[in-house]
Amino acid sequence: MVDYPYPSAFMMPLPGYPIREVCKRIDGCPNGTTILERIFEGISVYYNYTGELHCFELDDDPHGLDGWNWQACTEMVMPMSSSHDQSMYPTYDFNYSSFQEGCWEEFGVIPRPRWITTEFGGQ
Repeated sequence: MVDYPYPSAFMMPLPGYPIREVCKRIDGCPNGTTILERIFEGISVYYNYTGELHCFELDDDPHGLDGWNWQACTEMVMPMSSSHDQSMYPTYDFNYSSFQEGCWEEFGVIPRPRWITTEFGGQ
């Protein structure tokens, strides 16, 4: 989402091509570095590229991403699922009823899954 070829800071301060930087940090670890330590080095590009933070704040929303959840609940319902056989992610089946309940609990809205095609056309 933020893999721009130039530095940016609209979500977090990031270098140009941050994914390249993530890979460089992971692959540049010395021999004997654990997988968890490599993951930490990689995510540090996003959460602490400037090196100014002493602790990651992962339990809040410093980037305003709740706006994305609001948009998903009100305009752009995107049913996503994954299969352990076809991806690295755990199996997850999209359940519209649960999604609808979550939107109601979090924002007090009922999703409109057909809003985008109603508003802009398409199939």
